[in-house]
Parts: sequence; structure tokens; C-alpha cells
Amino acid sequence: MNGRKVVIIGGSITGLTGALALKAQGFDVTIVERDRSPGDSVQPATSNTWTRRGALHALQPHVLTARLRNKLHEWYPELVEDLLDAGAWEQSFEDTIHPDLAPGYHAPPGAEPISVLMSRRTTLELVMRRHVERRGVATFLAGTRVTSLLIEGDEAPIAARGVRIDDGEGERDLSADVVIDASGRTTKFANALRTAGAVITDEYHASNTVYYARHYRLKPGKTFPSTYGLPGVMFGDMVFAALPADNGAMIVTLAVFKDDPLLYEAAGRLEVFEEIARRTPRVAAWVDPSVSEPTSAVMSWANMDFLWRTTLADGAPQVLGFFFAGDTTLRSNPKYGRGCTCGTIGSHILAETLASVSDPAKRALRYEAALRETFRREWEDLLAVDRRDYARFEAAAGIRPMSFGEALQSRLQDHVLRRAMVIDPHVQRKIMKGFFGLEDASAWTKDPVTWLRIAAAALPIHGKDMFKEFTMRPSRQEMQTLIER
Repeated sequence: MNGRKVVIIGGSITGLTGALALKAQGFDVTIVERDRSPGDSVQPATSNTWTRRGALHALQPHVLTARLRNKLHEWYPELVEDLLDAGAWEQSFEDTIHPDLAPGYHAPPGAEPISVLMSRRTTLELVMRRHVERRGVATFLAGTRVTSLLIEGDEAPIAARGVRIDDGEGERDLSADVVIDASGRTTKFANALRTAGAVITDEYHASNTVYYARHYRLKPGKTFPSTYGLPGVMFGDMVFAALPADNGAMIVTLAVFKDDPLLYEAAGRLEVFEEIARRTPRVAAWVDPSVSEPTSAVMSWANMDFLWRTTLADGAPQVLGFFFAGDTTLRSNPKYGRGCTCGTIGSHILAETLASVSDPAKRALRYEAALRETFRREWEDLLAVDRRDYARFEAAAGIRPMSFGEALQSRLQDHVLRRAMVIDPHVQRKIMKGFFGLEDASAWTKDPVTWLRIAAAALPIHGKDMFKEFTMRPSRQEMQTLIER
């Protein structure tokens, strides 16, 4: 081996962008993916016909945040061109300003663009995969399972020397200098390493969230309804969003809590999902039969969580030549849209680490230190928000009352996210910079000008009824009637 042979487990977005980053650094990359390749007949517009068993959330909406979108333009501009050519939807900040205010808005001089890319997950992976294959970035072993790791040593630090694979015609060993686990949240290799003697520690927090989603397609001659503010609308007991995707496709998603005696399970019933959508103005325009038609059933996805995994114990690496990447090393509730961002930027960090450091132990230390520096603060901030959202749900569902502090935070959140953001584009821009990862998510709370504008937005002379639809939804009593009839 020449010291630059890498095996990536999983042809996910993390695995594919990791291969791009590693190839740019001169590594020889092999991707082992258990799902079979999509046939030539599968095109971006029909990507939903490609079954991705290895990505349980493949049918959920995907947003490439402004932070990731800007990085992709910097690192892989040709990939961005491929995505846009394939029909991915790009939305700029200016497109999210209320139409009554947009003509009078002017971005600050030299402002960094706040644009996001939205697409179905299958389209993203299809385009990225063909981009990687067309450019010879990696050897792709499709329809092939990794059955075990090749490990040396019986106590920490153990060393990974490759993987054992099964392509349906029998098992064989695939040696490597570095093994990267990009197999996603259901990875089995953390426990395999623990069994082999490594101390792998997980910081884990359940979100108790379940997502219901249904796909729609625009009817001929129709365009996506106008949208402004954040992509979805957050109520205490649910989050509802309608998101444009690629090639005229769009996805409506409803997030509720597993502890909700009313909405958990019931929201997945087609007639309940549709009726709640029709009675929620922020979503109703998207599911209007004159605008779109459904192309799927209501699909569910559960077991949302926060994870931060480390392969260090008392500051010492427990495994050498093996790295977790993407959802296998850190993740947050998908409603914050950080999965693709953390997976892609994290893979780029790993490639730079492997290229600049040769010592296996120092590589492990450098990689985890860089991940912590880049993502830890944001991860903790999002976890705090998730816990506050759960407290709001408990109050809305009548499970327990909020404390005075929780109630105050809830009122402030409603005012900022529903009113101030909608009627003041400058407040909206500041908050969306954090929401889409261009700066610290809490940066707006430290800006006196933003606070002055938020205070001004509370005055009754501002806003008229611009923000009203952010508060409109069927009551829990109305939803109970829908469910019981």
C-alpha cells in the first residue's frame, strides 16, 4: 500500500462529497455502497423511482443551507452547475422577503449571499453520484455490503486495515490505509469497534420527533406559491412546512412529537394530514388541487436525535486509521437542516487532516479537534432550541405548564420569528444568516441594532396583517374533531 488508499463505507452525500475532497488531495478512493446503482433510465425528474434502502430519510425534503451552498460554489462549482442543470431549486434571501416589502429592500454593501439549494434527496444523490463516477473520482462498488472491519490489535488503540465485503458472489477482503464510515445513523461499526476493545463514547439526546411527509408536483403552467420568512411555520405542538424541490416537485412535511396523544400516529393518516394542511394558510396554497397534485402517500420517519460521538478516551485515540463521518459522528434534529452541511464540511475537514498529517494518532486528534471547533457550539445551541421547543409542546398539549422563563422565551420567539422577521427584512436577514449557518445562530441576540428593530416591530403601526397567517392553524379541538370523525 502507498499510504493513500481510502475506503468509504456508504455512497451517501457524506460519502460522495468526501470522495471529492479526498481525490482533490491525491487519495485513491473506493466507495462501498450496499444499494444497487440506479439504471440509466433513472433521471433527475424521475429520481424518486430509485430505491435508497441505505438512506431511510431519502423521501424527506433536503435543504443545502447557505453555508453549504457557498462552500460548494467555492470547492466544486461544476457540481453546483450539475445540480442546477438537473433542476435543483435555488432560492435567494430576496425571494423570501414579503412581497409588500421587497421593492424597498436593499442588501448591505458587500453582503454575503444567503441562498439555499433545495431538492429531493434522491435527486441530490443521483446527480452527485454521476458527477463522481463521470470524473473518475472513486471506484464505486455498488450492491456490495461491508460485513466486517479488518482490525489489528486486541486492546486500544486498535488499527483498521480495511474491510471485508460481500458483493453477492462471496466475501473478500479489501485492504486500506484509512477506512471512513459514512453509512449513516444506523451504522453498526461503532459497536464493532467497542467489541474489539475500543472505547467509543456517544453523547446522545432523543428529540422524540416524528416526521410525516407527502410529495406533490406542480400542475402544468403553475409555479411554486410565494413564500416568505423561514421555510416552515412553528407552532407549539407541530412544525408545518411546504418546500419546493427539483423539477416542479415539492414536499409538505409535518413534524409532531411522539408524546402527543392527539397527533402522534393520527397525523400520518392521509385524510387528517390533508385536512390540517388545507386549514393552515402557510401550507394550503401548496396543496391546492388547482396548483399541485400528490405523487405519494404520507410517509413517516421517526427516531430523531442528537449525537456527538468521539473515538478518544482521556484524550487518547482508541482506533487508528478509522474515522466516523456525517451522521455517524454528529447529528441534530433534521428540522434544523444541518445534515448535509455537517457531512460535507466535515468530510472536507477530514480530507485536509489526512493530507496534512501522516501520524495515525495525530490524525485522530486533529480531526476531532477540528470537528469540535467547527460544529460544537452550533450543536449545543440547536440542542437548547430543541429542548425549548419540547417545553412549548408540553404546554400546548396540556402535559405541563411552562415555567415563567420558558413562557417568556416562547413569547419572544413568537414575536421574533412570526412578526419581526416578516415585517422587517433587516431582522429577517440577520436571523437567517444564523439559521442557515453563515454565522453563529445566536449572533443576532448580541446585535443592538437588531434588538431595536425587533422592539419597533412590536408597535401596532407596523406590519398590518403581514404576519397573521403565521399564527393561523386549526386548534387542537378542531384537529381532534377531524381525527375522530
